[in-house]
Amino acid sequence: MERLLLALWIFSSAVFAEGDEKLWPDDKPKNFCLDPTLATNNENLAKEHPGDERLVKLVALRSGLCNLVLKNIVPLNTAIDIFDAEKENEMQKRLQEGQTNKGDILL
Repeated sequence: MERLLLALWIFSSAVFAEGDEKLWPDDKPKNFCLDPTLATNNENLAKEHPGDERLVKLVALRSGLCNLVLKNIVPLNTAIDIFDAEKENEMQKRLQEGQTNKGDILL
Protein backbone atom coordinates (compact mmCIF):
# COMPACT_ATOMS: atom_id res chain seq x y z
CA MET A 1 0.00 0.00 0.00
CA GLU A 2 2.88 2.38 0.72
CA ARG A 3 3.95 2.00 -2.91
CA LEU A 4 0.51 2.99 -4.13
CA LEU A 5 0.42 6.07 -1.96
CA LEU A 6 3.94 6.95 -3.06
CA ALA A 7 2.96 6.49 -6.71
CA LEU A 8 -0.07 8.72 -6.26
CA TRP A 9 2.07 11.29 -4.48
CA ILE A 10 4.66 11.28 -7.28
CA PHE A 11 2.07 11.61 -10.01
CA SER A 12 0.15 14.28 -8.19
CA SER A 13 2.82 16.47 -6.64
CA ALA A 14 2.18 18.96 -9.38
CA VAL A 15 -1.44 17.91 -9.78
CA PHE A 16 -2.54 21.41 -10.41
CA ALA A 17 -0.54 24.07 -12.01
CA GLU A 18 -0.44 26.08 -15.22
CA GLY A 19 -3.28 28.29 -16.21
CA ASP A 20 -3.08 31.21 -13.83
CA GLU A 21 -0.58 33.66 -15.24
CA LYS A 22 -1.46 36.19 -12.53
CA LEU A 23 -0.08 33.92 -9.83
CA TRP A 24 2.96 32.64 -11.71
CA PRO A 25 3.92 35.31 -14.25
CA ASP A 26 7.41 34.02 -15.06
CA ASP A 27 7.49 30.27 -14.61
CA LYS A 28 3.93 29.04 -14.26
CA PRO A 29 3.42 25.40 -13.28
CA LYS A 30 1.63 22.98 -15.59
CA ASN A 31 -2.03 22.22 -14.88
CA PHE A 32 -2.23 18.44 -14.68
CA CYS A 33 -5.99 18.74 -14.30
CA LEU A 34 -6.05 19.21 -18.07
CA ASP A 35 -4.43 15.79 -18.68
CA PRO A 36 -7.16 13.13 -18.95
CA THR A 37 -4.56 10.34 -18.84
CA LEU A 38 -3.48 11.33 -15.34
CA ALA A 39 -7.08 11.45 -14.17
CA THR A 40 -7.69 7.99 -15.65
CA ASN A 41 -4.54 6.62 -14.00
CA ASN A 42 -5.68 7.92 -10.62
CA GLU A 43 -9.19 6.54 -11.08
CA ASN A 44 -7.74 3.16 -12.02
CA LEU A 45 -5.67 3.16 -8.82
CA ALA A 46 -8.86 3.75 -6.84
CA LYS A 47 -10.67 0.98 -8.74
CA GLU A 48 -7.83 -1.47 -8.12
CA HIS A 49 -7.67 -0.65 -4.40
CA PRO A 50 -11.18 0.35 -3.28
CA GLY A 51 -10.41 -0.70 0.29
CA ASP A 52 -7.56 1.79 0.61
CA GLU A 53 -9.53 4.68 2.04
CA ARG A 54 -6.58 7.06 2.02
CA LEU A 55 -5.88 6.44 -1.64
CA VAL A 56 -9.54 6.75 -2.60
CA LYS A 57 -9.80 9.95 -0.56
CA LEU A 58 -6.84 11.53 -2.37
CA VAL A 59 -8.18 10.50 -5.78
CA ALA A 60 -11.59 11.97 -4.93
CA LEU A 61 -10.02 15.15 -3.56
CA ARG A 62 -7.93 15.59 -6.70
CA SER A 63 -10.95 15.03 -8.92
CA GLY A 64 -13.11 17.48 -6.99
CA LEU A 65 -10.43 20.15 -6.80
CA CYS A 66 -9.67 19.83 -10.50
CA ASN A 67 -13.38 20.24 -11.24
CA LEU A 68 -13.49 23.43 -9.15
CA VAL A 69 -10.30 24.79 -10.75
CA LEU A 70 -11.58 24.13 -14.27
CA LYS A 71 -14.85 25.94 -13.42
CA ASN A 72 -12.84 28.88 -12.03
CA ILE A 73 -14.47 28.45 -8.63
CA VAL A 74 -11.24 27.80 -6.74
CA PRO A 75 -7.92 29.42 -7.67
CA LEU A 76 -5.23 27.02 -8.80
CA ASN A 77 -2.85 27.90 -5.98
CA THR A 78 -5.57 27.23 -3.39
CA ALA A 79 -6.27 23.82 -4.90
CA ILE A 80 -2.55 23.00 -4.89
CA ASP A 81 -2.25 24.00 -1.23
CA ILE A 82 -5.31 21.98 -0.19
CA PHE A 83 -4.22 18.86 -2.04
CA ASP A 84 -0.59 19.04 -0.91
CA ALA A 85 -1.60 19.50 2.74
CA GLU A 86 -4.00 16.57 2.65
CA LYS A 87 -1.53 14.37 0.78
CA GLU A 88 1.17 15.11 3.36
CA ASN A 89 -1.28 14.41 6.18
CA GLU A 90 -2.29 11.06 4.69
CA MET A 91 1.31 10.06 4.04
CA GLN A 92 2.27 10.85 7.63
CA LYS A 93 -0.65 8.76 8.90
CA ARG A 94 0.37 5.88 6.63
CA LEU A 95 3.96 6.04 7.83
CA GLN A 96 2.89 6.18 11.47
CA GLU A 97 0.62 3.18 10.99
CA GLY A 98 3.46 1.24 9.40
CA GLN A 99 5.79 2.06 12.25
CA THR A 100 3.13 1.34 14.86
CA ASN A 101 2.43 -2.04 13.28
CA LYS A 102 6.14 -2.84 13.45
CA GLY A 103 6.32 -1.67 17.04
CA ASP A 104 8.53 1.34 16.29
CA ILE A 105 6.07 3.91 17.63
CA LEU A 106 4.01 3.58 20.76
CA LEU A 107 0.82 5.59 20.78
